[in-house]
Amino acid sequence: HTFQLSLDILNVANLINSDWGVRQVASSAATSPLTLVDHTGPNGAPRFNFTGPDETNVDATGICFLWCLHFVLRYFFN
Repeated sequence: HTFQLSLDILNVANLINSDWGVRQVASSAATSPLTLVDHTGPNGAPRFNFTGPDETNVDATGICFLWCLHFVLRYFFN
């Protein structure tokens, strides 16, 4: 019978400094920069307004993008 202990650290850079190892994703304003104004164009065509984003990338939020620490203890039957 044996025991095995292991330790896994994911995203070590973010563990050291919260500004490091941060994933950037496109902001919603960058992926949808047009807003519908009305349908008063020629022959009722829609008119859009371009609202360019202030920031194209934002920090991703969620537990998957933070650092993680896993302790594993295994017991082997022989």
